Amino acid sequence: MVSPILCNIYLHRLDDYVENTLIPEYTRGTRRNRNAEYERLRHRLARARKRGNRDLARQLRRRQASLPSVDCRDPGYRRLRYVRYADDMLLGFAGPKTEAEAIKQRLTKFMRDELRLNLSQEKTLITHARTRAARFLGYEITTQTGTGGRKTAEGSMRLRVPIQVIKNSCATYLRGGKPAAQRALQNLHDHDIVAAFGAHY
Repeated sequence: MVSPILCNIYLHRLDDYVENTLIPEYTRGTRRNRNAEYERLRHRLARARKRGNRDLARQLRRRQASLPSVDCRDPGYRRLRYVRYADDMLLGFAGPKTEAEAIKQRLTKFMRDELRLNLSQEKTLITHARTRAARFLGYEITTQTGTGGRKTAEGSMRLRVPIQVIKNSCATYLRGGKPAAQRALQNLHDHDIVAAFGAHY
Protein backbone atom coordinates (compact mmCIF):
# COMPACT_ATOMS: atom_id res chain seq x y z
CA MET A 1 0.00 0.00 0.00
CA VAL A 2 1.15 3.58 -0.68
CA SER A 3 2.41 5.51 2.34
CA PRO A 4 -0.58 6.53 4.53
CA ILE A 5 0.53 10.18 4.32
CA LEU A 6 0.59 10.16 0.51
CA CYS A 7 -2.70 8.27 0.50
CA ASN A 8 -4.30 10.91 2.73
CA ILE A 9 -3.01 13.71 0.50
CA TYR A 10 -4.38 12.08 -2.64
CA LEU A 11 -7.74 11.11 -1.12
CA HIS A 12 -8.32 14.52 0.49
CA ARG A 13 -10.46 15.44 -2.53
CA LEU A 14 -12.61 12.39 -1.81
CA ASP A 15 -13.04 13.55 1.79
CA ASP A 16 -14.08 17.00 0.57
CA TYR A 17 -16.56 15.53 -1.90
CA VAL A 18 -18.21 13.30 0.69
CA GLU A 19 -18.24 15.88 3.49
CA ASN A 20 -19.25 18.93 1.44
CA THR A 21 -21.47 17.36 -1.25
CA LEU A 22 -22.87 13.95 -0.30
CA ILE A 23 -23.39 14.44 3.43
CA PRO A 24 -25.36 17.71 3.06
CA GLU A 25 -27.50 16.16 0.31
CA TYR A 26 -28.25 12.96 2.25
CA THR A 27 -28.73 14.48 5.69
CA ARG A 28 -32.05 16.07 6.53
CA GLY A 29 -34.52 16.42 9.37
CA THR A 30 -33.78 17.10 13.01
CA ARG A 31 -35.55 14.02 14.35
CA ARG A 32 -37.79 11.23 13.16
CA ASN A 33 -41.58 11.53 13.39
CA ARG A 34 -43.29 9.67 16.20
CA ASN A 35 -44.52 6.15 15.49
CA ALA A 36 -48.33 6.36 15.20
CA GLU A 37 -48.88 2.82 16.54
CA TYR A 38 -46.57 3.47 19.50
CA GLU A 39 -48.46 6.68 20.31
CA ARG A 40 -51.82 4.91 20.05
CA LEU A 41 -50.67 2.26 22.51
CA ARG A 42 -49.28 4.94 24.81
CA HIS A 43 -52.68 6.63 25.05
CA ARG A 44 -54.47 3.30 25.60
CA LEU A 45 -51.92 2.42 28.28
CA ALA A 46 -52.52 5.73 30.07
CA ARG A 47 -56.30 5.12 30.06
CA ALA A 48 -55.88 1.53 31.32
CA ARG A 49 -53.68 2.73 34.20
CA LYS A 50 -56.12 5.50 35.08
CA ARG A 51 -58.94 2.96 35.30
CA GLY A 52 -56.80 0.60 37.37
CA ASN A 53 -56.90 -2.19 34.77
CA ARG A 54 -53.51 -3.74 35.56
CA ASP A 55 -53.79 -6.79 33.29
CA LEU A 56 -54.62 -4.71 30.22
CA ALA A 57 -51.92 -2.17 31.15
CA ARG A 58 -49.33 -4.95 31.39
CA GLN A 59 -50.30 -6.32 27.95
CA LEU A 60 -50.22 -2.88 26.37
CA ARG A 61 -46.86 -2.09 27.96
CA ARG A 62 -45.35 -5.28 26.50
CA ARG A 63 -46.69 -4.43 23.03
CA GLN A 64 -45.47 -0.87 23.31
CA ALA A 65 -41.99 -1.99 24.42
CA SER A 66 -41.67 -4.13 21.28
CA LEU A 67 -42.07 -1.07 19.03
CA PRO A 68 -39.73 1.84 18.33
CA SER A 69 -41.11 5.16 19.53
CA VAL A 70 -40.34 6.85 16.22
CA ASP A 71 -41.02 6.09 12.55
CA CYS A 72 -37.98 4.19 11.23
CA ARG A 73 -39.10 4.87 7.63
CA ASP A 74 -39.71 8.59 8.06
CA PRO A 75 -39.12 10.04 4.54
CA GLY A 76 -38.15 13.39 6.04
CA TYR A 77 -35.23 11.99 8.02
CA ARG A 78 -31.83 10.94 6.62
CA ARG A 79 -28.35 10.65 8.07
CA LEU A 80 -25.03 10.00 6.31
CA ARG A 81 -21.76 9.48 8.19
CA TYR A 82 -18.27 8.93 6.80
CA VAL A 83 -14.93 7.67 8.08
CA ARG A 84 -11.76 6.81 6.20
CA TYR A 85 -8.45 5.27 7.21
CA ALA A 86 -5.86 5.30 4.41
CA ASP A 87 -7.63 3.61 1.47
CA ASP A 88 -10.37 1.95 3.58
CA MET A 89 -13.61 3.86 4.02
CA LEU A 90 -16.96 3.30 5.63
CA LEU A 91 -20.18 5.21 5.12
CA GLY A 92 -23.09 4.79 7.49
CA PHE A 93 -26.49 5.73 6.07
CA ALA A 94 -29.93 5.91 7.67
CA GLY A 95 -32.29 5.72 4.73
CA PRO A 96 -33.64 3.43 1.99
CA LYS A 97 -31.46 1.03 0.04
CA THR A 98 -32.21 2.81 -3.24
CA GLU A 99 -30.53 5.95 -1.92
CA ALA A 100 -27.62 3.92 -0.54
CA GLU A 101 -27.12 2.50 -4.03
CA ALA A 102 -27.24 6.01 -5.51
CA ILE A 103 -24.54 7.13 -3.07
CA LYS A 104 -22.38 4.17 -4.08
CA GLN A 105 -22.82 5.00 -7.79
CA ARG A 106 -21.88 8.63 -7.21
CA LEU A 107 -18.80 7.64 -5.22
CA THR A 108 -17.77 5.20 -7.96
CA LYS A 109 -18.16 7.88 -10.63
CA PHE A 110 -16.27 10.53 -8.62
CA MET A 111 -13.35 8.23 -7.90
CA ARG A 112 -13.18 7.08 -11.53
CA ASP A 113 -13.53 10.52 -13.14
CA GLU A 114 -11.73 12.74 -10.66
CA LEU A 115 -9.16 10.46 -8.99
CA ARG A 116 -8.65 7.81 -11.69
CA LEU A 117 -9.36 5.09 -9.15
CA ASN A 118 -11.71 2.13 -9.46
CA LEU A 119 -13.83 0.92 -6.57
CA SER A 120 -13.76 -2.85 -6.17
CA GLN A 121 -17.38 -3.92 -6.61
CA GLU A 122 -16.64 -7.16 -4.72
CA LYS A 123 -15.36 -5.29 -1.66
CA THR A 124 -17.64 -2.25 -1.80
CA LEU A 125 -20.81 -3.65 -0.29
CA ILE A 126 -24.10 -2.25 0.89
CA THR A 127 -24.81 -4.00 4.18
CA HIS A 128 -27.86 -3.72 6.43
CA ALA A 129 -26.18 -3.33 9.82
CA ARG A 130 -29.14 -4.78 11.75
CA THR A 131 -29.06 -8.09 9.93
CA ARG A 132 -25.43 -8.45 8.87
CA ALA A 133 -22.10 -7.11 10.05
CA ALA A 134 -20.03 -4.73 7.94
CA ARG A 135 -16.26 -5.28 7.98
CA PHE A 136 -13.95 -2.32 8.54
CA LEU A 137 -10.30 -2.40 9.64
CA GLY A 138 -10.67 -5.98 10.84
CA TYR A 139 -13.76 -5.32 12.98
CA GLU A 140 -17.37 -6.32 12.48
CA ILE A 141 -19.71 -3.35 12.81
CA THR A 142 -23.37 -3.88 13.63
CA THR A 143 -26.18 -2.05 15.38
CA GLN A 144 -27.82 -3.12 18.61
CA THR A 145 -31.39 -1.92 18.31
CA GLY A 146 -32.54 -2.47 21.85
CA THR A 147 -31.61 -3.40 25.39
CA GLY A 148 -33.80 -4.75 28.12
CA GLY A 149 -36.52 -5.76 25.65
CA ARG A 150 -37.05 -2.23 24.28
CA LYS A 151 -36.44 -1.45 20.62
CA THR A 152 -34.79 1.78 19.50
CA ALA A 153 -34.90 3.29 16.03
CA GLU A 154 -31.35 4.59 15.91
CA GLY A 155 -29.63 1.64 17.56
CA SER A 156 -26.17 1.85 19.05
CA MET A 157 -23.06 0.88 17.12
CA ARG A 158 -21.18 -2.24 18.18
CA LEU A 159 -17.63 -3.21 17.25
CA ARG A 160 -16.91 -6.93 17.39
CA VAL A 161 -13.77 -8.91 16.77
CA PRO A 162 -14.61 -11.66 14.24
CA ILE A 163 -14.91 -15.04 15.95
CA GLN A 164 -12.32 -16.62 13.65
CA VAL A 165 -9.75 -14.00 14.71
CA ILE A 166 -10.40 -14.90 18.36
CA LYS A 167 -10.09 -18.61 17.62
CA ASN A 168 -6.83 -18.12 15.75
CA SER A 169 -5.45 -15.99 18.57
CA CYS A 170 -6.39 -18.57 21.21
CA ALA A 171 -5.00 -21.45 19.17
CA THR A 172 -1.40 -20.65 20.22
CA TYR A 173 -2.38 -21.25 23.84
CA LEU A 174 -4.27 -24.51 23.28
CA ARG A 175 -3.30 -28.13 22.73
CA GLY A 176 -6.13 -30.42 21.72
CA GLY A 177 -8.67 -27.77 22.65
CA LYS A 178 -7.37 -27.41 26.22
CA PRO A 179 -5.13 -24.74 27.80
CA ALA A 180 -1.44 -25.48 27.26
CA ALA A 181 1.47 -24.51 29.49
CA GLN A 182 3.50 -21.54 28.29
CA ARG A 183 6.86 -22.68 29.56
CA ALA A 184 8.73 -19.76 27.99
CA LEU A 185 6.92 -17.45 30.43
CA GLN A 186 7.07 -19.51 33.61
CA ASN A 187 10.26 -17.94 35.02
CA LEU A 188 9.17 -14.35 34.40
CA HIS A 189 7.76 -12.00 37.02
CA ASP A 190 3.97 -11.88 37.29
CA HIS A 191 3.85 -8.40 35.79
CA ASP A 192 5.84 -9.53 32.74
CA ILE A 193 3.58 -12.56 32.24
CA VAL A 194 0.45 -10.41 32.34
CA ALA A 195 2.09 -7.90 29.97
CA ALA A 196 2.99 -10.70 27.53
CA PHE A 197 -0.59 -11.98 27.44
CA GLY A 198 -1.93 -8.42 27.22
CA ALA A 199 0.30 -7.64 24.24
CA HIS A 200 -0.97 -10.73 22.43
CA TYR A 201 -4.64 -9.98 22.99
